[in-house]
Amino acid sequence: LPSSHSSTHRKYILQPSNSGPKIRTLSKYDTDGRISITSLDEKDDKETAVGSEKDKDVVWNTSLFPAKDFTVLQGPYPKKKFQTQIYFQTLAALIGVFSGISVAEFKLSIEEVRQLTYGGELAKDLYFMGVIPYFLVPVIGGCLVSLLSLSGDFSPGLRGAVNEVDEYSLSYDSARALGNEDICSTNLGTFRPLRKALAAIATLGTGNSLGPEGPGVEIGIVASRLTMNMWPPDLLDSNAIPSDNSGDEVEIDEDKIAERISRNRLLLACGAAAGVSSGFNSPVSGVFFALEVVQANLPNRLSIPSPPTGTQGISSDDIVSKVEIQQQSLVSNSGSINAILISSVLAALVARIFLGDELALQVITYEIETPLAELPIYLFLGLICGCVSVVFSQTAKISRSLLGGKVGPQPVKDAFGSIPLPLLPIVGGFICGGVGYFYPQVLFFGYETLNSLLENTNLSTELLLSLLFAKIFTTAISAGSGLVGGTLAPSLFLGGVTGAAFHNVLCSLFLNFNIPQAIPNADSTQVLFNLAGVPVYSIIGAASVLASLFDAPLTASLLLFEETRNYDILLPLLASTGIATLSSDIIENKIENR
Repeated sequence: LPSSHSSTHRKYILQPSNSGPKIRTLSKYDTDGRISITSLDEKDDKETAVGSEKDKDVVWNTSLFPAKDFTVLQGPYPKKKFQTQIYFQTLAALIGVFSGISVAEFKLSIEEVRQLTYGGELAKDLYFMGVIPYFLVPVIGGCLVSLLSLSGDFSPGLRGAVNEVDEYSLSYDSARALGNEDICSTNLGTFRPLRKALAAIATLGTGNSLGPEGPGVEIGIVASRLTMNMWPPDLLDSNAIPSDNSGDEVEIDEDKIAERISRNRLLLACGAAAGVSSGFNSPVSGVFFALEVVQANLPNRLSIPSPPTGTQGISSDDIVSKVEIQQQSLVSNSGSINAILISSVLAALVARIFLGDELALQVITYEIETPLAELPIYLFLGLICGCVSVVFSQTAKISRSLLGGKVGPQPVKDAFGSIPLPLLPIVGGFICGGVGYFYPQVLFFGYETLNSLLENTNLSTELLLSLLFAKIFTTAISAGSGLVGGTLAPSLFLGGVTGAAFHNVLCSLFLNFNIPQAIPNADSTQVLFNLAGVPVYSIIGAASVLASLFDAPLTASLLLFEETRNYDILLPLLASTGIATLSSDIIENKIENR
């Protein structure tokens, strides 16, 4: 505290405190630099000198800080702070490198299976000979997924991984184990991630209607969970909960437990960002995916469970009490952002070594001449895309319940309820292959159909709407039947065909009502209105459905911006994705409260 009254200037660090009811008021400055205070909550009302090493926690209520309590933290800057930060950034870099290599190999493996099942000479010979019809190829993928599921369960997705890590971080066994040394073997399992990756390769390589980016995110999460075991013991706080060797009654230190949870969650966010970054070659989108989607899956408040009765070293008062932990945001400090950035950038750079520098979406040159005049149209497109995402999410819920034998007429319930759970992926593959026989564009062949729209290929409105509903149906069935894949790529497909169909309808309306698509101003030097082409509306539609489905407008906007690398599209993207997210949230809330 600066003071002209003191001959010696002592430096204090002030931070908010909720430590207790004691309120102290500043009385005067001593000439040696110490501060005298008056204690108002003590009966003797005596003055207590502070500023020495003995007094560590003092709550201030001064005119300088009138509305808050502050704690004086004395002593040198924590010695381990910089060591911890450097080591944490190193772990983030390892996550990025491992994720980049793993996701690249994962995508290359999908392409190899696809070439074997659809493009290889052996496959063509078998199909032409009539040995295996084309529509049965997705069934082969379903059979492989069923076989893999018989050998054990698959690793969870993002939300399941968060729950597992939180549960282990809160457990008393993990605290006694010097942090996280058993987190991989206990909850991650040795073969669960590998089993799920192989199932995703079989699903997507045979054309089932899902996407590779979801499994790519989970690969990054696996990398982050592996690095949780690499935290050096000398940087860990192992006294959060006493070990079995402790015979004295001590209190649980919830601050250290909260620190461990925050550290593990941040590593998960680094892995998720690396998965998106390497999958799309979009490092900025990966960072915002962690800040939007991952943050939304992190519970804000956690309860430390009561220790087992009779646990040695735990006081009897702790057995009946639970401590609520308030978790901080991922953006609460710059170190967290740095770790996510390092992981995302390195993942993209490493993936480029194996996959090349090509973007997932191929866009020809396009122009948006009158973005302000077209803004109401973009907002209306966002509203429609929000409705499309609601239809897709509700269809996915219904298909999951239908295939589980929980909804529908009684004969349908009995039919699907009698199917063993490991055989459902075969049913999903059969349905997906049957629809793909009539609409092969809905099968997963990368982004060929979406890229054809971005290349200004004119498809009829009837075909686009047919592809929209066929894709919704096949993706919902694939996900509900237990086939392994993500919904990020299908959401881009749904939005792309929605935007293209919307553009076709606009052109028809303009033609029927004799409205010109380009309206010049009075001096003919500029245009007041010029309807953009199909690629623009496909891009905006793709981002809007993605944003509303994942509740991530910034991630979706920046992803399509990075893929197109055209600044003119950014403002329409932000406007449309915002409306799409808002509309889908309102409709979903109405449906849930119905």
